[in-house]
Amino acid sequence: MGLVAADVQRLVAVPETIGILSTGGISLPHGRGVGFRISTNGSVKPPPGPHEAELGLYQDEFDADWHLVKAGDVITGYGVRVKVLKVWRVPNPDHDAMDIQADALPTPPPTPITPIPSTPATASRPPD
Repeated sequence: MGLVAADVQRLVAVPETIGILSTGGISLPHGRGVGFRISTNGSVKPPPGPHEAELGLYQDEFDADWHLVKAGDVITGYGVRVKVLKVWRVPNPDHDAMDIQADALPTPPPTPITPIPSTPATASRPPD
C-alpha cells in the first residue's frame, strides 16, 4: 500500500466476507492515516454503473465515507484529496479495481496571536 503524498495506487475489490477494511491508504502529516476501499457490488445505493465504483474513505473501522465515482472525479474528506484515474470493471466483480492518486490536503497555517496593547484604563495599578 502506498503511504506517501501524491501516491498513485491501485485499489482492488475485496469480498465483504474477508473483513479487510482497506486495500490502500495515505498517512497524514499529523500522524493519522486514511484507508481506501472500493466496492462494485452495489452495497451502497444506487448501485454503480459499468464505469463506476464506490470508493470508501476510512479513518477508523467504524467511520467510513462512501462516494459513487467514475474516472476523473475528485473527492475530498478526512484531510485527503483523491482523484480517480481509472475504474476497472470486469466480468468477475471480485477482480474489479480502481486506480487513484491521493495526497494530503494542505494544513492551514496557525492563526497568529496578536497581543492587545495595554492602555491607561486597562494597565495594572499598584495597590493602595
